[in-house]
Amino acid sequence: MSSFASAAEIQVVVVLVCLFKAHRLAIKKQPDESEGAAIKRATECSNDVDLEMLVRLRDADRVNLVCYEA
Repeated sequence: MSSFASAAEIQVVVVLVCLFKAHRLAIKKQPDESEGAAIKRATECSNDVDLEMLVRLRDADRVNLVCYEA
């Protein structure tokens, strides 16, 4: 791994730490959807990937996330 890739990875981690220091993500439930069903839907969505040059969710629009202050 080149030092450039390592620096980029560190930068991503720093940005995520800054974001999640004061914010959290939650699954936006569909109308009449239970918490368990929303978690199941999100898990299935995150496991449905397409391996090309990058890992890509096949249907990321199935799950919406809500960002809120912690």
